[in-house]
Amino acid sequence: MDGIVVFGAGGRAGRAVCAEARGRGLPVIGVVRDPERHPGLAADGVTVVRGDVTDPRAVPAGRWGVVQAAVGFEAGFFVRAVDALLAAEGVSRLVLVGLFADLVGADGRAVMEDPAVFPAEHLAFAREHAAGLARLRAVGGGVDWAVLTPGGELTEGPGRGRYVVGGDRVPEGAPGLSYTDLAVAVVDEVVVPTLRGARGAVWVAGCH
Repeated sequence: MDGIVVFGAGGRAGRAVCAEARGRGLPVIGVVRDPERHPGLAADGVTVVRGDVTDPRAVPAGRWGVVQAAVGFEAGFFVRAVDALLAAEGVSRLVLVGLFADLVGADGRAVMEDPAVFPAEHLAFAREHAAGLARLRAVGGGVDWAVLTPGGELTEGPGRGRYVVGGDRVPEGAPGLSYTDLAVAVVDEVVVPTLRGARGAVWVAGCH
């Protein structure tokens, strides 16, 4: 593996993944739409490039672990991102950051389909995100992929360094984790895969 490419490197999840990977001595390319908005990334040792996750040419030639943490609000964004990443030639391992809203709740429905717990104003975005996951499951058989979905609220602050990866269901109590812990789990999953063609909820050990 030549290193890790992080799409959405300027966001909170993407920046945490970049920091974790650099802390392990891994070469990191951070892909953002506007590098001028993220001057601190290069100072952390990340090679920052302009690019879009919906363009398969944004993945450099080679064999890269690719992390998809980019967010878009336009219709079809997440499906187009999946299609581009599956078409890119430089992907040796693909890990996507999932969305809590499409985990399965105790009633057997996705969290986002329960109006008692999920805000209606965020439903369209959540469904777009879920469409990307559905697309990946339907056509991603030729790529070594995994989706890690936070099992609860993501918070700032230091990590505990201990996490659990489960399945598609909301973990009991919906325990959250920090962006730092999520980044540890994501980089671990890139470097030493445990999920193959699957999605898993991730939460902090000891909070379940």
